Amino acid sequence: MLGLSGSMANAVKPSAHNQRFRNFDGSDQSVTLANLVDQVGQGIRTNVSEFSFSCWFRQEATNSTGTLFRAHESSDNFFAVIYKANADEFQFVTKFGGVNDTVTSGDENDDGNSWEDDGIWHHLVATVSVTDDTIELWIDGTKKDDKSGVGTLDAAITSVAIGQSSVGSSFHKGDIDEVAFWGRQLTDAEIAIIYNAGAQSGEKAIDLSNSAHVSNQELIGYFRFEETSGEVAINSAPTKLNGEYTNGPAVGTTPLP
Repeated sequence: MLGLSGSMANAVKPSAHNQRFRNFDGSDQSVTLANLVDQVGQGIRTNVSEFSFSCWFRQEATNSTGTLFRAHESSDNFFAVIYKANADEFQFVTKFGGVNDTVTSGDENDDGNSWEDDGIWHHLVATVSVTDDTIELWIDGTKKDDKSGVGTLDAAITSVAIGQSSVGSSFHKGDIDEVAFWGRQLTDAEIAIIYNAGAQSGEKAIDLSNSAHVSNQELIGYFRFEETSGEVAINSAPTKLNGEYTNGPAVGTTPLP
């Protein structure tokens, strides 16, 4: 199922639960999650290195590598979801205990167009499971790639961020919304539910903190970006540990009423 185009999405009245997003300029804007460093690390390790990341995005044209999400301890222990402009592809990269693995989206959308400036909200999920010995990358409800042999996280996570590398570079250029991450692997059915809820309406409106169809078990972070001002990024997950906007990514509103 294809996502809605920008013009189609703008014709849909917004849900009361999803009226705003954040636009990141690709230079210095991000959401830092210092309060969640321990929870991310503990969640992964408690579940034998199980983790899932989910977000909606629109990629703007760029000449640089941008980061949707990264959790980092060192060059030997991290995981990151990035966009590689020179390859026109999204990558989910893990390095646990020095074992490096990458899965990719491919170099263009399924319709043959670039990811950049297509005006479409896309849904991305990245999962890692040492139990299943796999990492996976999903976009718009379709598994794009998977790989076995993921290694074991053997050190404590020290930094977590949305929209930039946790070492202060590789900033995302474009829109991000409805960011969530769990200390467990989402099921294929849950991924489909999250994507289809947004793809049908253009609203990305499913509430992951209180859904009858997607369990909030091990939900560590859930950022809806509904704030209209201030520096606090509210975390709607049970942890309730908020993030902080860095350099004020712009508030956007879509779809229009």
